[in-house]
Amino acid sequence: MKPILPARAKPYAFAATQAFVTTGVSTFIASGAALPRWLAAWALAWILLVPLVLFMAPFIWRLLNNLCGSEVKDPR
Repeated sequence: MKPILPARAKPYAFAATQAFVTTGVSTFIASGAALPRWLAAWALAWILLVPLVLFMAPFIWRLLNNLCGSEVKDPR
């Protein structure tokens, strides 16, 4: 199968997917599984979390490189 995104987009796609899953599960639990309330909460959480995750990723990788040693490489 031909890739849809170039390899350099993988960290950004990972961040968006991780935010999608994390916000989906957490807002579903917090909303009491009420579908309309959950969808509204999930959409807001996802819209806010994706830029935050993308902004924080380089800082987190640098922190982890300092904490874990040189064998941990930035995925980009």
